[in-house]
Parts: sequence; structure tokens; C-alpha cells
Amino acid sequence: MSVTRTARRVTIAATAVAALAGVSAAAAAHASSVPHPTPQVGAPAAKYEAPSAPATHAAVPAKPAKPATRVRQQPVSHGGTKHAPAFDIQNTTLPVPAFDSSCPSGPVKFTDGIAQKLDSNGKVVYELFIGGPVVTGDLNRDGKADTTISLSCYVPVHSNTVLVSFDTHTGSAKYLGKAFGPAGSVTGFQMTGHDLAVTAFPERDTTKKPLKFQLHYTGSGFTETTGKAAYLIDWTRPMAFPLHAPVNVADGVAPCDSKVNTFTLKDDWLRHAEGHRNGLTYDIQVAWFGDVNGDGLTDALVNLSCQRTAADGSAQWLYAYTVRNGTPKLLGFVTTDHVKNVYTGAGNYTISKGSIALTQAAGTSDHEVARTFRWNGHGFTGTPALPGFPKVDVAP
Repeated sequence: MSVTRTARRVTIAATAVAALAGVSAAAAAHASSVPHPTPQVGAPAAKYEAPSAPATHAAVPAKPAKPATRVRQQPVSHGGTKHAPAFDIQNTTLPVPAFDSSCPSGPVKFTDGIAQKLDSNGKVVYELFIGGPVVTGDLNRDGKADTTISLSCYVPVHSNTVLVSFDTHTGSAKYLGKAFGPAGSVTGFQMTGHDLAVTAFPERDTTKKPLKFQLHYTGSGFTETTGKAAYLIDWTRPMAFPLHAPVNVADGVAPCDSKVNTFTLKDDWLRHAEGHRNGLTYDIQVAWFGDVNGDGLTDALVNLSCQRTAADGSAQWLYAYTVRNGTPKLLGFVTTDHVKNVYTGAGNYTISKGSIALTQAAGTSDHEVARTFRWNGHGFTGTPALPGFPKVDVAP
């Protein structure tokens, strides 16, 4: 039975973000007599449905209703220093970070929380305050006010939402960092001490419930401190495939190798990325999350594949990655998901502390075997063996 890579792939659906369109004036106000601002969170407002992606670059999503209360950051006192001027974050120019390859960085001017930016991809629409209120507090520990907002980007192919933090005490916005996303649906965020606490539904979450993330500002960006950094990794970054030797996938085509590839967003999802080189397509797709080695940290189960560009069939391998210092780090090879000559595709993943359970095809999707892979301290051991395929668990 012939099975293509497309048929085997996990269906990816962009999660619609529950949106909160306004905040109370108290969200932006600080006490005027203390040297360190007291964190404040605005009250949620009416739910806002994100507009559908426009059919062409000429079409622009409709502007949401103007909030009843204009969001303004009030003057803040810093132990006797000069008060900062009032700052209207809905009507200003913000240094917006790049969300992905479709949502570019640069200065973006907002009017009533909406902005349009034209680039080589066409018209891009940005919007403020989707997914939560304005949150203020001292992230960079300088005793002055910082502001975190949610910011959404709509383009013809997809939409993304992130949490972005700015130093706003001078009356203008200085970019501090992208605090969260796009990695799931944010349901709330607030300051806890000098850190940002975020509650979100990350995609492919084995617990099937919102998770709590704690984000600490390092001076140059944010780091997750509760062991859930794997959910926040952007897999479109350059990386090397962990192949021990070149792998041939077609006659007359350069073999797949471990050289670093630059990847771009695929299928409207930052956990699915694609790169091209020498007539080959390299593909990354996160299959599942969980603690595969029992160390208490969330890891990622990742499918890496290589095939002749615009051709069916591929060499595909399942690996486990952890995250160290914000960067994916290989834990070990799991099994081969191969369709060059036969089909040994894996699916139905379940991860518990120190083990991975899955089903794997033994030559055809009509014959699937339940298998368990256990961490042995330096790699994974799979049982039972896949009938007829003794080398399926040997790293390429």
C-alpha cells in the first residue's frame, strides 16, 4: 500500500485566539509615590473574533469596534524624578518585532489600535490587545514602568498573536522583547514580582488544559523558568539535521545530509518549517510534547524528513529534543518513519515520564504495532521490535 508523506502528516489547524478588545483605565495607572511601580492588570472586556484572512492582498480585515475607554499610561513618579508624559499606546508608533517570515519587523504606526504595513508579501494588518489586557510593571528592574501588550498580525495566509514588552516610562516605546508566542492561545497574563506570568493553551499539549508559564527578562529577552521552554521554540531557526552519513532518496539527486538549513514557516504554524537545498526539501514538524527522559522538563518529539522537491515519498526520522538556554538540543533518535520503499510511519503518540508510546506501521498502514520507547540514560530502547524491520530503530 503506497502512503505519501502528506497523507501521514498530523493535521495542523491554526487555533483561533480568544480576544479581549479593551481594558479599564486602571490597567495603565501606577501609584505616584513609590519608586518601583506596582504591577496592575486591566479588567477583561468583550470578546472579539479575529477577522478571517483576506482573499487577496488588497482586502483588509474590518477594524474592530473602538474601545469605550482609551488606554493611556499615566505619569509615573520614580522617587522624586520628573514625571513621564502621558502615553497613548493605541495611537503611537511601536517598534514591532518579526513574528515570522510573513509578519515583518519595523516601526508600525497605530491608530485606535489598528495598523497596516505594506511589504513584499502585500498588506499586513497589526492589531493591539488581542488575547489579554495591558499589563504594567518593572520587567528590567530599573525602577521604571514597562508595558506588556498582546499584538496580532493578520496576513492573507495566516494570523499570529504574541505578547510584546516595551519600556514606556519616557513617553515613547523602547522594545524590550517578545515575551510569548506565537506558540498557542493566550488566556491571560500578569506581572508576578519582576516576571511575567502567562496562562495559555499551547498546541499539541499532552495535558489538554491551559499551562502556566513564568517568563523572566534577562536584559536581552525572555527565558521560561518552569521547564516549559520547549513549547516556545521557533523551529524556523537554522538547524542541522542529525544524520550520521548522507542518505540517498532518489537517483541523480544530491543526498540528504546534516548541513545547516535555513527554514521558513509552513502550513501557518511555527512548529512546522521547511527548507530547500540542492533539489531537496528538508522538513521539520513537531509531533508531540512531554517529558521523554524523566528529568521534569518538557521535551519535543520531532519528525525530520528529506525528500526530492515536489516529489512524493521521503526519508523521515523521529527524534526527541530538549531545550537548553532557549535552543533545541538533541536527546536521541527514536525510530524511522520511512516511505522510500516501505511504510513504517508512526503516530498516536503518548508521552509519560521517561517513555514514549506510539503505534508504528509494519510495511503498510493496515498493519500497525503498539510500541514503547524508554529512555536508558543516553538514548531510547524500543519494544517490541517492529516485525520484519530490524533496523528501523537504528539512527541514520
